[in-house]
Amino acid sequence: MDGGQAVAPEPEPLRLFERGALGIELGIGPYVEAWNLNNNGREWLADGAFSIWWSFASRATLVVEFHATRVFQESLRNAFVTGLVPVVRVRMLDRPTWDLFGEIGVGPSWSDTTVPAGGTRFNYFGLAGMGISRPVGQRVHAVAGFRWLHLSNNGREGHDHNPDIQALGGYAAVAVAF
Repeated sequence: MDGGQAVAPEPEPLRLFERGALGIELGIGPYVEAWNLNNNGREWLADGAFSIWWSFASRATLVVEFHATRVFQESLRNAFVTGLVPVVRVRMLDRPTWDLFGEIGVGPSWSDTTVPAGGTRFNYFGLAGMGISRPVGQRVHAVAGFRWLHLSNNGREGHDHNPDIQALGGYAAVAVAF
């Protein structure tokens, strides 16, 4: 259209670590037991997570993750584990088109069978890792990272009844800011 009217510039994308931002995230990730094997084979995990997140500071975000995880076990039937893990993400590097963050969290989980072999149905998920987020739209972000995942009952059933899973893996997610 002619007439000298200025076109408004497109607004900057809402960043995941922008104070006060909140949203949801859907993610998936494969993990493989990496060390401290339980003498009964190597477990591997297929994890899916639905998360709600809130950036309570300019560099920190609280993410509440609801996990649905399949644990493939060689010596027992496979387990289906659900868990609720509050995670704190801290932005470590801020670039114009991406952010690098570290994360850590721990929370309870419940399984439909004992996991791992010799373990219990009620366990704890612990996780720590690093990742990147990158805007791919006005309010949509791609998130990818690498995590260590720990699953055990934390000795709650006694030292001789506390096998664990120490797994490493990557994850990918889509986050939507509101």
